[in-house]
Amino acid sequence: MKKLFTLIAVFGMAAYANAQSFVFTMKGEVLDDNATVEIKAHEYLSPYDYKGEIRYEWLIDCGTGEDLLLKNNTGSDIPYHAVLTTPENETDWAISWCMGMTCKPVPSTPFDMDETLPANGSQSVEYHVDIEPEMEDYGTMLSTIKVEANGESRTVNIRFVYDETSNSIASVGNGSAVEVARFTVDGRQLTQPQRGLNIVKMSDGSIKKVLVK
Repeated sequence: MKKLFTLIAVFGMAAYANAQSFVFTMKGEVLDDNATVEIKAHEYLSPYDYKGEIRYEWLIDCGTGEDLLLKNNTGSDIPYHAVLTTPENETDWAISWCMGMTCKPVPSTPFDMDETLPANGSQSVEYHVDIEPEMEDYGTMLSTIKVEANGESRTVNIRFVYDETSNSIASVGNGSAVEVARFTVDGRQLTQPQRGLNIVKMSDGSIKKVLVK
């Protein structure tokens, strides 16, 4: 009886998902409406020119890759309208947004676009931002994408979370540089290595991250 109930529940959920003409999915799993997904963020070193001198700044890059999709459950193309809303204190971030083949920079939000979801197909939902590292609370902020079509609407919330394992730090220098200073992630100078993440400044001006265990 328990197995029968489980089968009925599974088939019921599948039928409900298929009854919706389109859905958001995350890594192949259908999301409930208004679900919150977490997207990994990583730091990287970005060069910039200051009065003819190349300097470097830390940035945090966030993106969805191919994980977050909008899926069409029907055999017909679906024209849709999508709206992106972000927190007020996210307005200083550099934001780009893609739905399917349409990619746009986001000057301010709410920001909208119109696209078409192909029959029985899926489109990647790309939402990328560059965040200054001192923005320590970015993981608590929720951005929202709402899609409306066929008299239906689906909403997904996006939270960025720091992922230390996905750092993409550019190496600078010829390998002969030596350490000249060491700092904690919040900027305090260290006299010796400290357990955790250390920021190390080298004699050639480069900066590296060192994890001390």
